[in-house]
Amino acid sequence: MLLNTNYNASYKDGGNETKIRETIINLDKGYDLRKYLESESIFKRQKDKLSSIVLDMYHFRDGNSGSRAADEIIRLLNREQLETEENKFLYSLRRRVFGI
Repeated sequence: MLLNTNYNASYKDGGNETKIRETIINLDKGYDLRKYLESESIFKRQKDKLSSIVLDMYHFRDGNSGSRAADEIIRLLNREQLETEENKFLYSLRRRVFGI
């Protein structure tokens, strides 16, 4: 369940935030939450909906995302400068972040 505030941005980009907001319950400030908090069936339906979103959005859920990220960083660091210079933005970012 999402509790909306006066500060919520308008999410219309079709991204993950939009998918979640369109799928599960959103409540505005001042709404009586008891109706939802007291209902186990509502939470079960929301859990099922969120499970399908997670399956759709996150392809890797095996606990190895840190290792994959480290492998990718190492691969980028080991790349020859010539290959990396083809992507000027990546090369600049690499220099700023890693000092190489």
